[in-house]
Amino acid sequence: MAGPRRRGGGADEADIALAPYTRTEDRNKYLEFTDSLYSDVLQCVAGKGQPEIDPWGFLFPLDSVVWTALLASLVIAWLAMVVLGSNNNKKSVGRFTWITDLFLEHLRVALRQDLRLGQRRGSEMLLVLGWMVVTMMVMWSYSGNLVSLLAVRYISKPLQTLRNLLDSSVTLIMTRNDVFIDFLLTVKSGELQELGNLYKVGRVKYQLSKTFPDVMEKLVTKGHHVLFSPGLALDRLAANYFAKTGRCDFYKMRESFFPLTHCIVALKGNLLVRAMSYRVRAILESGLYDHWLMSSIPFSTVCRHAPSIITERESLAINNLWGMLVVLGAGLLLALVTFCLELYVNKRSGDGVS
Repeated sequence: MAGPRRRGGGADEADIALAPYTRTEDRNKYLEFTDSLYSDVLQCVAGKGQPEIDPWGFLFPLDSVVWTALLASLVIAWLAMVVLGSNNNKKSVGRFTWITDLFLEHLRVALRQDLRLGQRRGSEMLLVLGWMVVTMMVMWSYSGNLVSLLAVRYISKPLQTLRNLLDSSVTLIMTRNDVFIDFLLTVKSGELQELGNLYKVGRVKYQLSKTFPDVMEKLVTKGHHVLFSPGLALDRLAANYFAKTGRCDFYKMRESFFPLTHCIVALKGNLLVRAMSYRVRAILESGLYDHWLMSSIPFSTVCRHAPSIITERESLAINNLWGMLVVLGAGLLLALVTFCLELYVNKRSGDGVS
């Protein structure tokens, strides 16, 4: 294996470079590449959000389809009771009042409040009991799921695709990777062109790769920056951060692009390339290279599939429950308005009689 040689003008050159190089069209004109040692892709890593409870989480125990079906069942049961209702009840309190009371009775059943059945016929009793069974099963499931949801913290991971990244306001940190930058300059449309134009609006910062550990710890963790680099390099950075802090504060975007192949390179026409390719294939097929590569990155898989939902036991704060308080306040306000309207109507009715 040839070492560095001094050629014209005193410039140090080498016949072979062992460090993996990315294969490109321009390099193919001057260099010979061995078989690929490994393949990689360019990815973005971002900081995870803080664990939080969704204030509207009390709506999540039931799917929107279930809520719709429950409301439809309420209306159907109410209308069926209106059809089956006895005439005596209609005449004693008035038709409109009787229909309204029937709806409120069915609503009280759904809300697990008391119910006065009064004098009902057999068909009416069966209808009410059927509605009670349905609502009891649904509400028991709702209560159990709600307790579980209140103990769950959701870790926000909003950046999953290139479109998410482009539509956000985060700043992209990357090296001056000539291969990728040259590729972006050739793209004339689509999301990759928009990615290449981010530097025009001040959303791209170029940093040396040796500064990436500090960038990860001081900028990416804050949530306003993302780091753009080959996936293996990002795995190494995240593993080193975990070894230092014991935390997984980062996540990779689900979407990746610009596949890369890494090879040993030599000058054009070097006869050793074929022999090296034979040995590279033998090492890859035996699994040794993958084993060496993963062994060189401790904790490389610890944070790769870190959960986005965690369970905690702690007191609930007001900012976790404000959604329910908004619903409660809206209900009380509506009740107050209804009460005032009733007083006004009764007063007008009394004045009219007098």
